[in-house]
Amino acid sequence: MYRIVLHPDLALYRQGILESVITLFGHESLAVLWKDTGDFSESELAELGFCKIAGEDLIFRHSAFKTPFSEKHPRGQDVDFEATPGHEAWVEEKWGKEEG
Repeated sequence: MYRIVLHPDLALYRQGILESVITLFGHESLAVLWKDTGDFSESELAELGFCKIAGEDLIFRHSAFKTPFSEKHPRGQDVDFEATPGHEAWVEEKWGKEEG
């Protein structure tokens, strides 16, 4: 995964969103991302099953393994959120700044 931009209103659901993206390709996939992708804390990433790659700024996770997050939320997280045009504009602006 190269980049992620999540609106602050989704902060409570960010681990669940990342979990869904990672497992989108099934349980025989490997996710690799830069440590600072999405501004997740080390404890949030550890709960999602990410491990550091020695000497690199990368972390990885194999989707076949159970994680503390997936054990806590075996059926995923319920999300109470309705996107508005304002949310879309914020994400597009933030995404544009990330590219530049």
